[in-house]
Amino acid sequence: MGRDTIYISPTSTGKGQAFEHLDHLLPDGVIVIIEPLQSLTSEMAERFKDRATYADSTNKSPAHLQSIRDGEYRLVFTTAETATEGDFLDIVLRNDRFRQRAVAFIFNEAHTLDQWGRDFRPKFLQLGQVRRHLSVPVLIMSATLTPEAREACQSTLNLRNPSVIDVGTDRPNLFLRVLPMRYPAASFLDILSVMPELWHGVDAAASVEERTRQFPVTLIYINNKNLATSMHRVINEW
Repeated sequence: MGRDTIYISPTSTGKGQAFEHLDHLLPDGVIVIIEPLQSLTSEMAERFKDRATYADSTNKSPAHLQSIRDGEYRLVFTTAETATEGDFLDIVLRNDRFRQRAVAFIFNEAHTLDQWGRDFRPKFLQLGQVRRHLSVPVLIMSATLTPEAREACQSTLNLRNPSVIDVGTDRPNLFLRVLPMRYPAASFLDILSVMPELWHGVDAAASVEERTRQFPVTLIYINNKNLATSMHRVINEW
């Protein structure tokens, strides 16, 4: 990865493997990865065992940050909040030796910069600090990077003439269908009207347990708990 890159690929198509490929392909040094959720930092670090670590609000003691600074880990997973303030910034990113060791900066789920950065997670809009300190090629990855979000990322992270790898977001196993409402919403009759389709392929002669297992996983979004309870009762009585 010798230049800034934008990688757009559908969910569950292996974007996470990019970390593994870069681990093998890039020269010795440190790869810094920003994850949007704190839970993902530890989860991703565990995949690489002793080659990786994470730093977030629960794991940023001075001793731990010094071990990151001293190059004990190949991959460092962190969050925007940790990377742009406090001890991580002072101990790690402002250290000349660490900056010389850094070989890549990755921002996973990059669409969150535009979606969350303006109010919910303002530190996303300060990730340009990380780029300025590291001065290494940047890889941003997302399944839902709109033109507006891409522009926000390019501006905030100062992407320089980035390569764009867009494999498309088509998922052949997913489709959208819009049906007009024919009955009052509280009757749930419109939901019941699609039940025969969902039962297609379910063995009617099988046991209740087996039919339940065969029934496709179905998500129904409801505005409040009372409606959800009523809908549950209606479906069970169907």
